[in-house]
Amino acid sequence: MNTPTSSNVYIKAINEYSVEQILDYYRHIFEQEPFKTKLNNAQRILLKPNMLGAHHPNKAVTTHPAILEAMIIYLKELGKDIIVGDSPGGIVSAESVWKATGFGQVCAKYKVNLANFGKRGIITKQINGTDYHFERLIFEVDGIINLAKMKTHSLMLYTGCVKNFYGLIPGLYKSELHKQFPQPKDFAQVIINVYSHIKDKVLFNVLDGIVGMEGEGPSAGKPRAFNRLFISEIAPAIDYAASRMMGFKIQQIDYIDQLLKNINLSIDNIKIEDEFKDDILTDVAIKEVLLKKRFLDSLPSVIKKIFNRFFEYYPNFEDECVRCGICVKSCPVQALRLEETDKKPVLDKQKCIKCMCCHELCPIHAVTIKKSIIARLFL
Repeated sequence: MNTPTSSNVYIKAINEYSVEQILDYYRHIFEQEPFKTKLNNAQRILLKPNMLGAHHPNKAVTTHPAILEAMIIYLKELGKDIIVGDSPGGIVSAESVWKATGFGQVCAKYKVNLANFGKRGIITKQINGTDYHFERLIFEVDGIINLAKMKTHSLMLYTGCVKNFYGLIPGLYKSELHKQFPQPKDFAQVIINVYSHIKDKVLFNVLDGIVGMEGEGPSAGKPRAFNRLFISEIAPAIDYAASRMMGFKIQQIDYIDQLLKNINLSIDNIKIEDEFKDDILTDVAIKEVLLKKRFLDSLPSVIKKIFNRFFEYYPNFEDECVRCGICVKSCPVQALRLEETDKKPVLDKQKCIKCMCCHELCPIHAVTIKKSIIARLFL
């Protein structure tokens, strides 16, 4: 692994999705080193936004198309060959995501190719005894520019630049990893493995925090204007800065904490401009994703086992369900069924691993999280 001794995180206060304002900031930052040299050495570049699902940009689930458009304009000024790609969760079609998010319109406007991950071929890498199926394209381009979204996450507490690379694993291969590693601590290692394997391909990272998400993210939370745009070479450095602004401590975000240690980067050596060095956003709704972890971590192991028996939470399907079947087909352990006589999906609680893929992938947010009495007290 590379061993950086320091890393710069550049932050810009931006209150609206102005392509011109974002583009001006790109031009200012990317004319500096090491960004300039990295771009000079890369001709064919993959832009990797967050394309979690078919959500309108106003929902703040996916990277805003203005972030993508400004980057395309900048790279075209440099004469680069550009491809835009990601893998939506589960069985959600890439075409529906391109249309809903606005990515399709942007790419058509500038005649940029959109890649449907998984259709161009898969390269399987064994990491720590587990097969990881990566999109072939990422090994064929000269570099990747990461365009991530700043959000809370019901399973991992926070999601930003590092977790955005999980989309390099196509479709249901992601669900299979959720099945193998359902616990947050184990799944954190999956995220670490993915990032560690591809990080040398990454030119730099952009985090869209102009409007992010708080509460029960990554798709069912509430949009929140953070009014921040982040840029850095190092993905976990951005994630440290952004999660700290939201009110998290680095030790709470296991996978970011571990990655910083892996690359020998102390948080004291993450350089943030003075204007934002002590910047903490007020009243960000992180309790929904934080309180259970904080409480359970403080319990003795014996009490923890007893508590877990009564601390139940599981997906609940509301009457708004339109029976699209995305959740059923995307469930990694087939814990859901939808018969002709069923008005909405039926959950087998014994099979459910609480990965919340159904909650994450529902295009109309008809999946909520049902909690036991004890769970409601703490969540």
